[in-house]
Amino acid sequence: MSKEGRILIVLVLSVAFLYFLQYLGSQRQLNAVRSVTGHTGSGLALSLEFLGEKASVFKQPFLFPKHLDSVDALIIDSPNFSISHKETSQLVHFVARGGHLYLSFLKENHFNHLQNILRAFKIDTQIKKDPNFRNDYPKKVLYAPFGRISMYSQLFLDHEGCENSATLACYIIDKTYGKGKVVLQAGLPIFSNGLLRFPENQQMLLALEQRNNRILFDGYHQFMAEKSWGDFLSDYRLSLPLISLVIFLFIYMAFSKPRTPVVLSQLNQTPSYLSFYEEVFTSSLFKRKANWPNIISLVSKALNQNVGHAPNKLSKKTFLLKMQELISSYRQTVKSRKDAPNGPST
Repeated sequence: MSKEGRILIVLVLSVAFLYFLQYLGSQRQLNAVRSVTGHTGSGLALSLEFLGEKASVFKQPFLFPKHLDSVDALIIDSPNFSISHKETSQLVHFVARGGHLYLSFLKENHFNHLQNILRAFKIDTQIKKDPNFRNDYPKKVLYAPFGRISMYSQLFLDHEGCENSATLACYIIDKTYGKGKVVLQAGLPIFSNGLLRFPENQQMLLALEQRNNRILFDGYHQFMAEKSWGDFLSDYRLSLPLISLVIFLFIYMAFSKPRTPVVLSQLNQTPSYLSFYEEVFTSSLFKRKANWPNIISLVSKALNQNVGHAPNKLSKKTFLLKMQELISSYRQTVKSRKDAPNGPST
């Protein structure tokens, strides 16, 4: 491989490495902004602290029944990537045997990541922006028997049961499935840090603690997943420049003119007649017609050095005739060496 080709490969790998570092850095920033264990207004650190030993954060996908065997309630808050079909199957079995599944979403993309679960439980709803949303003050909705609980959501659930954005049905869907129950809530969880300052929301958290012995908070789908090269390449802003560099490298390697290989170890030294043509005729250079101009140059120099009668420019016909003569001479020389009484000379 040429020196230029090696430089281009190093350049592509360097750019890929820098982009990957940038991608991981952006994920670390997201982790710092919001997580299940966060102490910001949208986090759930206060709930985890209040629930104590009953609660834990699960940082793996729900792939096997053993992950949910002893769990009474599972809370999935605003997943940052979709719950897989296999995970959804485990969640369906979990609810059917009596488990309680609590789902919430803050933004539209979080709602989209819950679609596999919603389809599995046949929860049919769309979402709309709340025209009466106020960023500085939560909305109060009646949730018996807890009274008027505080909700914080820019979106509301648009389905048959939602008459207007001031009713509970526009923010919470409660559905029985098998022996268990599924709850879908728009906005921050009712028991998030910022909403626990309201007494009615505190009553919701107390009820959650009294009704369940083991409560699991999903941490895997909320900025805690391990990132792979698949995640890196799926982001076109990062992968497109890298792919462009790879394509450029391929085109360069495919269509660039091959460099003339150094057949002689030292061209500035006058080689022996036999050693020069032995290297030329046995090299891959001689087998490709595209390399004939390079051979012409080498043969011309060799003829000047060894024979002394090579013209400055050889036509193709003259070149072929000269090569035939040289090949015949080369073969004859090799044959005479092999036929010599003492074997090939050194």
